[in-house]
Amino acid sequence: MIRRCSLTLCCLVALGGCSYTGVGNPAPVPMSLGLAIVDDPKDQDLDQDLPQASIQDAIVVLGELRFQPCDPALSDVRVVPGPFVVDFKKHTTTPSIPDISGVSSGFCGIDAPLAPGNTAALAGRSLFFDGFRGDGTFFIVYANMHGVLKLRATAGQSWLGQDPPSKFFWALRPRRWLAKSELNSADITPGDSQQAVVIDANRHPALFLAIRSRLAGLSKLYADVDGDGEFTDVDRDAVVGEGLENAD
Repeated sequence: MIRRCSLTLCCLVALGGCSYTGVGNPAPVPMSLGLAIVDDPKDQDLDQDLPQASIQDAIVVLGELRFQPCDPALSDVRVVPGPFVVDFKKHTTTPSIPDISGVSSGFCGIDAPLAPGNTAALAGRSLFFDGFRGDGTFFIVYANMHGVLKLRATAGQSWLGQDPPSKFFWALRPRRWLAKSELNSADITPGDSQQAVVIDANRHPALFLAIRSRLAGLSKLYADVDGDGEFTDVDRDAVVGEGLENAD
């Protein structure tokens, strides 16, 4: 559907106002694609998802974005160098992700390796996730987590560029990185003066790996249906990509 809409739009633009070459053919229309990484507060399971207010920080750092063409014969992977610091509480990505030029086959995947952040708050960590569980106990995941977040097009879809750029929203959903039941049953870290649940590869290895798999595994890609540049209710039916659980 997205492919069909994109091609229709390009044809309409060509008929309506594109410049023409001297041999009677329309000049090629430049195509580009825009991406925003967002939270999705309305997609929730009230029984298991963490309350929005219970999360203090939710930050991931992506070293780069690798846009994969749909045609496997093409070696034209678009690499957008980072690092990108995605702060889901502040609703910011620093720096902002630039638009990229399209490819003829469209894109069918994004790979985003985690990378250590270079800000004072991150101090070499790729994930900063903390807050409070229901009984008031503080929890924190503050680690240089390794892995690659992967997103792939849903069946029959591709992500085509347009002029002006098509916009897509990659929703990562921090409230689903930990289930309430998992957090409530986690032991307080022995000897911690703050009485906190410190989740890392040594103290809570199962939870640590579960969070890593869910960073992308519970994510989806949506198209900007109304073209307003904002992730709104009308875009929620336009799922064009699904995240993969494998973070390696």
